[in-house]
This record gives sequence, structure tokens and C-alpha cells, in this order.
Amino acid sequence: MARTYWERIEPVATIFGDLDPKIDGREDAVEPGAQFTGFHRLEKDLWAIGDITKSGSIADQLTTDVDAIATKATAAKLSPLNLADGAKSLLDEVATGKITGEEDRYSHTDLWDFAANIEGSKAAIAALRPVLQERAPELVK
Repeated sequence: MARTYWERIEPVATIFGDLDPKIDGREDAVEPGAQFTGFHRLEKDLWAIGDITKSGSIADQLTTDVDAIATKATAAKLSPLNLADGAKSLLDEVATGKITGEEDRYSHTDLWDFAANIEGSKAAIAALRPVLQERAPELVK
């Protein structure tokens, strides 16, 4: 359930640079030399390994990384293109990749993530709606 909040901001998560993969990277996507951390690492420890007794440092790093996102979010500059493209890209990812079960491969709680992704994408488009209504009302329909 804690990931729901992350999944809601995922349409714009890439603006936070390397924090996105540290927080939400899957094991098979970890760059060479980088450590597998974040939500999916804890998910694996909990659901696949069944032992979180050694996961404290991973949880602490996740907290640090999420706190960094919260700090950066107050200064982040989002363009309309960031919002629109992020929402579209995320919905495409849900439809073509996440639907296969790749996202929450250990806990199988994908439907929670899908719902949060859709909520975040709707919020992104809602933020754009007033300008779109003024400039291209046919697009809003």
C-alpha cells in the first residue's frame, strides 16, 4: 500500500533522475555496479525470500530517497509536455508491460499499482484541462 503514493506520481517520476530507479527499479533493470534497492527489493525480501531481518538498511535508504523526492518536488518545474507525455507513457506501460505481472512479480499486488497509475495520469491531465479547454477544446472531448 505504501507504493500507491509513488505510483500516483509516476507520470513525472523521471524528472527526479536517479531517484526513480533507486526507489522503483526492478531487479532485472538495475544498472551494472548499482545495488538493487527500493520498493521492489523489499517486496522480494518479504514475498519471495520470506525474510526481512536483513532489510533494515534497504528500508532506511528507501526512506532517505523518498524524503529527497519530497524535497525536490517543491522546487520541480513541470512543463505541460512533462505532464502529458508522462501520463501517456505510463498508461502505455501499464497496457503493454505492467499487465504481464512484471511490476509486482513477488507480491502480485499489481492491481493496486494500476489504479494508482491511472489516478496519477488523470491528475496530470486534469492539471492540463483548463489550458487545453481554452486552446484546443476539441482535444478535451
